[in-house]
Parts: sequence; C-alpha cells; structure tokens
Amino acid sequence: WGVRIARGAHTITTAKGKASTSGLAFLAEKKRARDAVREQSQQIVRAADDALRALGKLAREIRRREPLEAAATPPVLDAAFLVPVLRRTTFKSAAAKAATTCGAAGAAV
Repeated sequence: WGVRIARGAHTITTAKGKASTSGLAFLAEKKRARDAVREQSQQIVRAADDALRALGKLAREIRRREPLEAAATPPVLDAAFLVPVLRRTTFKSAAAKAATTCGAAGAAV
C-alpha cells in the first residue's frame, strides 16, 4: 500500500476588506498570519508522523521515500507499506482514521 500525505490548501485566512488603522496593526496582523501558518505546518507534520507510526505497526515492512529537492511542494510523507493479507482490513481502517486526522490538520492524504 502506498500512502502520500501532502500539505493541503492553506486553510488559514485573514480578515480581508478590513483596513489596518496603523502600520503597527498591519505588522501585528502579518505576524499573526505567519504564526498561524507555522502552527498549521507543525500540526501537519505531527499528524503525518502519527500516521506513519500507526500504519507501520500493521505493516511487515516500510519504505519511506525522501522528498525530491526539485519538487515545488514535496509531500510531508511518501511511504510504501508491505501489509500482510490478514491485516489488510485493519490497515485500511487505520489509513482512513489517519486520513481524517491529517485532514483535520490541513493535509491531504
């Protein structure tokens, strides 16, 4: 089974149409937006690591591909799992749960 987790479209939004009253307010809003994107990115990485651990427990072997340097948006996780036939249903269930968790963090599986 192959699993690829990528960053989804940015779900962090800023209040558009609301003009900053001062340069300080503008800079504070930019910092808030930057921090929100950074936090979302960290949540995606944590969700991908949790998915790798959970799915890895059910697999006989794991092959994790490193992201390509030339990729515009490399995946957070790109891995292949060798899953025994008797664990296939459990693996699919765990993968669906991981997809839900990663989706909540802002990633696409």
